[in-house]
Amino acid sequence: MTYKEHSKVLERKLKEEKKLDKIMDYFLTHFGEQSQFIEDSKPLKDYPLLRNLAKAHLKRLGEKTSSLSLFVSRFKESGLVHGCFVAEKCSGMLFYFEKSHVGLMSQQSLTTNGMMHYYRFFVEDNS
Repeated sequence: MTYKEHSKVLERKLKEEKKLDKIMDYFLTHFGEQSQFIEDSKPLKDYPLLRNLAKAHLKRLGEKTSSLSLFVSRFKESGLVHGCFVAEKCSGMLFYFEKSHVGLMSQQSLTTNGMMHYYRFFVEDNS
């Protein structure tokens, strides 16, 4: 399968799959570990939508967000934005489809070593 085909599968999984860890596993297996995908993705200086989502999520958990760093890239062929964020005491990964406005965020547990929390998000299109 091509990346474009994998992107369609991932986007469908984001909308339908109940087990969020399976979605992240699919992303890591078919995108995260593929050097060609990484090479074909272009870094973005910032992505305010994802920065704001990460900040809101961390504030909800009671985390300080003053030192939030966001590192994202865009795979232009499918409009998939992906990357990671780092705050004072935690970090996470996220990806988001710009056209369908759906994404997934993972964040390490602040209380249980090695455990991850997953959050699917939908963004309302106000255009």
